[in-house]
Amino acid sequence: MPVRKSIGFIELIIVISVIVIIVRGLAYKKPHNQHDSSKHSSHYITTKTTQFQPPVNNTQIKAPTSSINNDIWNKRDMLRKGGDNLFIQGKYEEAIKCYDKALELDDKHTDGLTWNNKGMAFNNLGKYEEAIKCYDKMLEINPEDKYALNGKGYVLNQLEKYEEAIKYNDKALEIDPKFANPWNHKGFALYRLGKYEEGIKCIDKSLELNPKYAGSWNNKGLILYEQGKYKEAIKCYDKALEIDPSLKNTKKWKEECLKALGK
Repeated sequence: MPVRKSIGFIELIIVISVIVIIVRGLAYKKPHNQHDSSKHSSHYITTKTTQFQPPVNNTQIKAPTSSINNDIWNKRDMLRKGGDNLFIQGKYEEAIKCYDKALELDDKHTDGLTWNNKGMAFNNLGKYEEAIKCYDKMLEINPEDKYALNGKGYVLNQLEKYEEAIKYNDKALEIDPKFANPWNHKGFALYRLGKYEEGIKCIDKSLELNPKYAGSWNNKGLILYEQGKYKEAIKCYDKALEIDPSLKNTKKWKEECLKALGK
């Protein structure tokens, strides 16, 4: 018989967290209503800012079949969900501890959901090399997981490995051409490579798929600014700030446009 591991205090936190999720009705909404924005749109602005991206949930990635028994599976799932709740609260280090506890219950480490969400937590902490290890583990489990491909593409942008990032963005888009995030991230990578027109085309595609993607509006503004199209850039920054007024860098870049126009 499998040994039942005692979780104690952490398990109590998880139970409370799950209750909070139910009460607030937050249980796993689509990622990208709160910045996908890639804190990064969340995915948000693909510059040296932290990424806030809600954890992927069971409706987005299907957990792989495992030989572990139901009791351990349920505990692992509860720990992951508790970690996701901590993630949503911005408590990334605590979330990672929960994810690690969940992975300890799976000696073969086949829980792709947990690897993926752990990678996103490392993203938001700016620990990009650690994030890549998690995404790579997820991709070992499922090489066609669009969320892991997108996440790795984002991290590679943060590490200024733009050509490599584009490869992962393209892989994600091969799987789901209607996934707005990798269009935005690819557009940013092209912008950083000096390919402004190609970059704008990708970002426009992202906005066509998700008009409320603040990160895409911001990144389009960055490109227009580089092209000296300050009035158009300001319109994009205004749109981004309308969606998410908390974007400090966007406010700063808008001010730079106004200065360039002598205002």
